[in-house]
Amino acid sequence: MNHSSPQPTKPASPVAILARRYWPSICDASLRLANLTKSLRWSGLKVCVGTPRWHSSWPKQVTVEEVPVSRLEHPPSNQLRQSHYRRSIATWLDQNARDYAWIYCDEPGLDALAVLRHPVVIHKKIPVVVRFDPLEISSSLPTPEPFQPSQSIIDSCAIADRVIVPHPSAQQILLRHGISPQRISVCSDWGVRAIDRTSADIRTARKALADINSDLNLRSHERLIVVPGELTPHWKLSSLIQSITPLLDRMNHVRLWLHGDGLERERLYEQLQFFGHHRTVIMPGVVTTIDTLLQAADLCLFPSSSVGLSWLVPSCLISGIPTLVARSAELNWHLGLLAAAIDFEAESSSSLLERIEHWTRSPEELTAACRSAGQLIRRQSLNTLNGHGLNELLRSIIPSNQKSQTTSMPNG
Repeated sequence: MNHSSPQPTKPASPVAILARRYWPSICDASLRLANLTKSLRWSGLKVCVGTPRWHSSWPKQVTVEEVPVSRLEHPPSNQLRQSHYRRSIATWLDQNARDYAWIYCDEPGLDALAVLRHPVVIHKKIPVVVRFDPLEISSSLPTPEPFQPSQSIIDSCAIADRVIVPHPSAQQILLRHGISPQRISVCSDWGVRAIDRTSADIRTARKALADINSDLNLRSHERLIVVPGELTPHWKLSSLIQSITPLLDRMNHVRLWLHGDGLERERLYEQLQFFGHHRTVIMPGVVTTIDTLLQAADLCLFPSSSVGLSWLVPSCLISGIPTLVARSAELNWHLGLLAAAIDFEAESSSSLLERIEHWTRSPEELTAACRSAGQLIRRQSLNTLNGHGLNELLRSIIPSNQKSQTTSMPNG
């Protein structure tokens, strides 16, 4: 009787992610990517990440929540460093690409082309997925300007095995530039988890922040508005300060925190000095545990129509945090008629002030509207870009002889 021993199961090949910023997760794009990476792992995939080494003191290899991260040399901070960085991408692929089941590029352009044109990727026919989000690409530029895709963006989208876009407006841009509709998949990023926010959670979060920085101490009667973003022109904080100053003058129980860091800090501080609010409007810098900041807020405010829509806005809404968002076609696509209850005209000071003043008088109305929006997001979660969905999408385009390498298995 033949008792042949069972053959050991071949470990699943890892999926590789290439991204300009991965960790620390302190901006909307990196928070979105961290959420996707967790979702991929929860779906049973092994994940590894390649990302720039933005500071010479950073180690070249780190592990973040069980995900190995390779910090590539030469951060792409100028034209010369960009070419060096792309060479470091090539070196990274030389050393590792043969082991990858597929590769996900978080942004199109020259970095993605360095992957798509790499000899190992071509020879082994490794599927490559590219994400295209005009709002995020624009927000990475030094100053806001109308979006126009570069030739490298179009070229990388044209030859990728699949292009993922987070909303139809992004899809329309690609279609106008000749990208085949069969190559594009529209997948919302709004498959986020709720942040715990009981009364006890709020008290704990506020105490934790006050312990870190005494300027963040809040009295029990004070109402806190948080702008959970970055001190960059894209967030239109200068216009916000000018708009909200009359309200702060009248309502001394309202506090405003402008989260993040950036080149705008000094100019914004000078503006606050001019209006006499440099001691009441706090710029606490970067809070690395963003959940704590959102838990502490009575209201989260997104003053620009081009920011926060990848992770921050849906996370606030699904957590039931009162939230006001600048009006945009993308917000309307996600929320439909419910968007009108939480949005305001982005360029209108009166529209914003009217919304905030109404919230101070009747906070329960905005809270109820945001909870309804959060319930809608939960119902739509099956159509979002999560780990299981991305895995299935990739399996649909991977040649049949490669599918056995991507069989899901728990991370060990």
